[in-house]
Amino acid sequence: MAEIVRQVHGGDIYSLARRLGCPEDQITDFSASVNPLGISPRALTAITGSLGRLNYYPDPQTKQLKEQLSAHHCIPPQCLLIGNGSTELIYLLPRVLRPKRVLIVSPTFSEYEKACQLIGARIHEVRLQAQDEFQVSADSIVSQYRKGIDMLFLCNPNNPTGQLLPQEEILWLVKQAARWSILVVADEAFMDYLPDQSLLSLPHKGAIDHPNLVVLRSFTKFFALSGLRAGYLVARPGLIKKLEARREPWSVNTLAQIAARESLLDEAYIKESLRFMEAERPKFISEFSSIPGIQIIHSQANFVLMQVTKQRLTAQDLYESLALQGLLLRSCESFKGLGPEYLRVAIKRREENKRLCQAMGRLLSPSA
Repeated sequence: MAEIVRQVHGGDIYSLARRLGCPEDQITDFSASVNPLGISPRALTAITGSLGRLNYYPDPQTKQLKEQLSAHHCIPPQCLLIGNGSTELIYLLPRVLRPKRVLIVSPTFSEYEKACQLIGARIHEVRLQAQDEFQVSADSIVSQYRKGIDMLFLCNPNNPTGQLLPQEEILWLVKQAARWSILVVADEAFMDYLPDQSLLSLPHKGAIDHPNLVVLRSFTKFFALSGLRAGYLVARPGLIKKLEARREPWSVNTLAQIAARESLLDEAYIKESLRFMEAERPKFISEFSSIPGIQIIHSQANFVLMQVTKQRLTAQDLYESLALQGLLLRSCESFKGLGPEYLRVAIKRREENKRLCQAMGRLLSPSA
């Protein structure tokens, strides 16, 4: 059995705060790609108003949240499964379906591989190339289908590269996968920033029309409910029933269900979050592209992959120097297919982005 992949993720402000001997709120976290506007005001009000309900068990059927998601996406509630973050569902799928050979595009989110390794599946990879800016190719994925693949995990937009595979190409590779009886798991954790490209935006919903397609979504990124953990899966009712029968009860807590439901209803917050990222992303890319020794991989998500090209200074050196200033980035050394010269940086508010840009500029200036 292959060595189990090591779990390394962004968002660990706790370790850095302990190391610096400062409160956690003094760390500016660019390592976790979470909405810089924070939690929906409507969700926050609902959370504080629901603290008196914590002596009750959470709804094991997540009925109200399913009904709201059903209305939000115009899909039947029986096609939805709510999880303790989408990560719970990533682990549930291989545990229940027991694939023998799984295809993964790399570099990507490491939990796909670990979830499949834990049930003994053999991992096949499509390795993205730096010279192509890590762009995903549907043709290169489909060319691997003949190797006896049972399941494909595909993150779109991809983490950590931020590249998007267009909707029509996803549908094409799903149709090709059906010929080989391959289940395609499309992880749309970052798709809320590109709603028109989601498979759930189609007039005929992809995950309902195609029995070999599962769509994963998260409330962690766009809706900033990282500490409450809520995500969901969209699939045919038969698969939903099979997964529900094999999962633990009460995995989604009361506050997570309430906050997720109210976030979906906060239309002003959703519009402002989309407007903010659409305006800030090009500014972010332009400003950081001007720093000597930094190469930007253009992203369609709420984060950017950077390559440190300055001689005598590694990405780890830069990471450490910024961490000492309370600026936490995501080292990409743990991602398969990325070397130690890469960093992933979340797009935050204007003043926070300017502070990081100036700090990086000083460290990477020719005279530094």
